[in-house]
Amino acid sequence: MKRKPAAKPKTRVRFLWDDRTQSVLAYFPTLFHRHDYEESLHLCYSHVGQHGPCSPWFARLLRPATRREYAGLYAELQSIGYLLKPERIKPYPQCHHGWSLA
Repeated sequence: MKRKPAAKPKTRVRFLWDDRTQSVLAYFPTLFHRHDYEESLHLCYSHVGQHGPCSPWFARLLRPATRREYAGLYAELQSIGYLLKPERIKPYPQCHHGWSLA
């Protein structure tokens, strides 16, 4: 009897929208950037720039992207071999400490 090969696990991803740049970002909450030995920067992916580091603090400043907003990036990630498990998250409350990305 043949055994089925083990299914490749899906990668958790949060699609976030940056209002400043009008672009979507894939934030991987369980993957760390390879050059971050303190494991404080997570792996992110965008159409422009591709893979890069992203701090959880920065990710909290962005709102969850809609399915329509992240459809293209989702397809791009699948085309390079990712099996994705999108996570729906609630938006973080707005920060009232005077911080700004502008």
